[in-house]
Amino acid sequence: MSVQARVEQLISGKTHIVVDSAKRTSGVAENFVFTLPTLLRNVKSVRPVYTIISNCVYNITNTNNIFSINRGGLIISLGIPAGTYNIGQLIITLNSVWLPEDIQFAYDSGTLKVSVQEMNALPFKIDKFTCSMSGALGFTSQFNYQSEQITHTSNSVVKLNNLYDFVHINIDIV
Repeated sequence: MSVQARVEQLISGKTHIVVDSAKRTSGVAENFVFTLPTLLRNVKSVRPVYTIISNCVYNITNTNNIFSINRGGLIISLGIPAGTYNIGQLIITLNSVWLPEDIQFAYDSGTLKVSVQEMNALPFKIDKFTCSMSGALGFTSQFNYQSEQITHTSNSVVKLNNLYDFVHINIDIV
């Protein structure tokens, strides 16, 4: 504890603590453990001064979590759980849902685009009507959905909202 903080504590009789889940000891933003830097004794009250909770809206929901391909007229659709994903997590999740010997997703950090490859060299189309995830992956309405290829690359950059992963609480302890 700094000298100024100690003087303020002696004058006010309060200890001021900032709990920031980004600096958590363990856990995740919504369920974390924070270890206090010093042991507090004879605590009479704890009063939150203010709290900041980041935007907790999922960027992949039950309305945009399906990826579908059309292989020779057969539509294959697979979904992932709703949640908040960064592009790395989304690619890993998609590759875990699709059999790795079947379809592989990749992200190019240089172009910010996603490619989808059929690993058995069977041409396929991305199914525009049942693939609700295409926009988030950068496949826009201008993408050529009629093209049958072994590899498709998005025509636009990935559109995932980058959300902050933290809870920040200021607390006065008396």
